[in-house]
Amino acid sequence: MEINTKLALLTPQELQELLTLAALEALKQHTATPVASYADTVLTVREVAKRLRRSEKFVRDEIARGRLGADNSNKGVSGVRASWRVRETDVAHYLKRLR
Repeated sequence: MEINTKLALLTPQELQELLTLAALEALKQHTATPVASYADTVLTVREVAKRLRRSEKFVRDEIARGRLGADNSNKGVSGVRASWRVRETDVAHYLKRLR
């Protein structure tokens, strides 16, 4: 209740400045956390193989060894082979580790 009373005493310009500062602070905290972006492109094994100039088998082997991060889109579906999807950031991390 006390906060609402203080906010009511602010001018519209002061309120706008306060909201802008709060939004900027929230954005700083959000961008400081390394999380996979929603815009992060997801690639198939074939697409990754083309980018790395390697075979699809090589890419699957790297995934199986844990060297290349990937998600199985058919996980939990019985009788269906794995359908791996690799994020571009995982490919970038993989290439960085090779250097």
